[in-house]
Amino acid sequence: MPKKTTKKKLYLIDDNINSFKYVVYCLVNIIPEYNVIRAEQVAQLVHYNGRCCITTGNDTDLWEYWLALKSKNLSVEII
Repeated sequence: MPKKTTKKKLYLIDDNINSFKYVVYCLVNIIPEYNVIRAEQVAQLVHYNGRCCITTGNDTDLWEYWLALKSKNLSVEII
């Protein structure tokens, strides 16, 4: 029987430190399916809601995104 893999979510959390422009830049350059418009929408959602799911996937993929975003001093968590 194949192993069941569960999808997890990667959340961006509002840190009140980084600018919208910087967050958009990071998302566009790290998450492949993001463009400027989508990144701007996510930045707004994070600002007003405190956090936003930015992508879903398996542990390996999300871990790479988590590391890359953390290295840019963004607050992220995998749930």
